[in-house]
Amino acid sequence: MYFRPYLPGDWSLKIGPHFVDWRWHRLYCFRLIAYRGFGAMAIAWGFFFRSIVTSIFSWWFGRKDSPSFTVQLLPIRSMLRFGIFEAGNNLVFVMSSIIDKAIIGRYLGAYYLGLYAIAWELAMAPVSRINPLVTRVAYPVFSSVQDQSQKLNAFLQKIIQAVMSINIPILLALGIFSAPILTILFGSQWVAAATCLSILSLLGLGRAINNLGAGVFLAQGRSDLNFAWNLSVTVIIALLLISFFQFFPSLETAAIVQVIAFWSLLGFWFRLLWKKGGISIHPLLKILTRRILVALPFAAVLYLSTFLNMPALQKIIVGFSSSFLIYIVSLIWLDRPLMMELRSLLTFK
Repeated sequence: MYFRPYLPGDWSLKIGPHFVDWRWHRLYCFRLIAYRGFGAMAIAWGFFFRSIVTSIFSWWFGRKDSPSFTVQLLPIRSMLRFGIFEAGNNLVFVMSSIIDKAIIGRYLGAYYLGLYAIAWELAMAPVSRINPLVTRVAYPVFSSVQDQSQKLNAFLQKIIQAVMSINIPILLALGIFSAPILTILFGSQWVAAATCLSILSLLGLGRAINNLGAGVFLAQGRSDLNFAWNLSVTVIIALLLISFFQFFPSLETAAIVQVIAFWSLLGFWFRLLWKKGGISIHPLLKILTRRILVALPFAAVLYLSTFLNMPALQKIIVGFSSSFLIYIVSLIWLDRPLMMELRSLLTFK
């Protein structure tokens, strides 16, 4: 059984040796539903009915050639277990991304929810934009060395060193220059979210570290550990938010509670990496400390530039350019091995 749509103008669909004219459920079905008063929902319902009709035709014309279906769970038991926990982990991730917003909307209202949503999206941008570029490539490498502790540790250390060299300056910039950044990107009416963004940038740093370590468990087939960790963190933070909002309902409370809770729980995450993943924690902490120390001159110059008496755009240009130059000098002076490694990666032979 196979499907082969013909060129535009020929609305027949070949299913095995048969031809089916499918114009009626591709276009006319949409129009019919729209005429019945469904409006824009006609598109969704049209696709739904089209899928049903296509599935029925596929089954009918291919039923004689379909392979036999047998269920043998024992050979795929480990894969089913991995898939169930990974699906649960993805579900928890979706829940964790909305539960804090639901609580804030319930206690503070739509206006403050909008401010929080903007601050959250900016603070989590490095985790959602930069980290995936590395974790997608790192996963197969982690899998290939999952039984070689020394190589696994060395590769994770290189990844954290490289990624955090990018994430830390970005998050520091978001935290220090929160008001000018919000003014330029969204307008002065969003400056009220500046304090919340500054605090949440610390949460973004913690989540970036956690996100990189999660790939180790995934490569080792322990999706259950990622599921248990994310579920525990989500439930604990939700309960803390509800509790503190009874007495201190504000955006700053939401940000501070999440930062303190996540960084407190991050110690358990490192212990989990050590006990279950076979990861040496001391080298990782040493790398993270060094990355922060190297970024301190960058943060100092950026903070001093906030006192410049000039418009927001000019302040950002001057502050970013000068602090970025200081950061490059700090890397060359204080972290020559990293610069040599990056240079070797960028050199084409």
